[in-house]
Amino acid sequence: MPGRVVALLLLMTPLGAESPESIRPPGSLKLVGVLHDPRALNRAHDVELQGNIAFVPGKGGNLALVDVSNPSTPKLLSALVDPVEYEDAETVLPMGDVLLLGARDLFAIDVRDPRHPQVLKKIAGRPRLDKINGMALGGSHVFTANKSGYIGVFDVRDPSNPALVDFLDARRRGGQDSPHDVAAFGDRIIVANPDR
Repeated sequence: MPGRVVALLLLMTPLGAESPESIRPPGSLKLVGVLHDPRALNRAHDVELQGNIAFVPGKGGNLALVDVSNPSTPKLLSALVDPVEYEDAETVLPMGDVLLLGARDLFAIDVRDPRHPQVLKKIAGRPRLDKINGMALGGSHVFTANKSGYIGVFDVRDPSNPALVDFLDARRRGGQDSPHDVAAFGDRIIVANPDR
């Protein structure tokens, strides 16, 4: 899209102990680095860190892997870009050597070499698996919030080969038309839905 600024911003905030002395006054947050790349960061939607690597999915059909070891000069290491294959890439979940990418499908991606990520598996299943906007790990399962109205459950004992276990129709059971995110705790999950 012409004229659109696409960037990854790195901000530095003073973090310290949870004591009142560690609270800094307003204005202490500062910009330390910016990365622009209209192809790799097209419509960036989320960011997750694992070590010094930032994983940034984009709704333009992309996934950027960015080295943030030097925050003042973030470096694009690689990107998977395909507006059809990775359409609506909205969320990521790093799991060691494997990264799960939520888009209109679920992808397991080998990120051992961040300069050469490799798709290991793609799971499709529309309409139940579509528009994945949030993921959470709970034990050996990943839960997905699918804006198409479903909650997905995947067995990730082998993250390189996730297996679909079940779906919950959140529209029929709970009145959630468009689940947007999910969090896991114990044997329960919490689902956020903007419509109700």
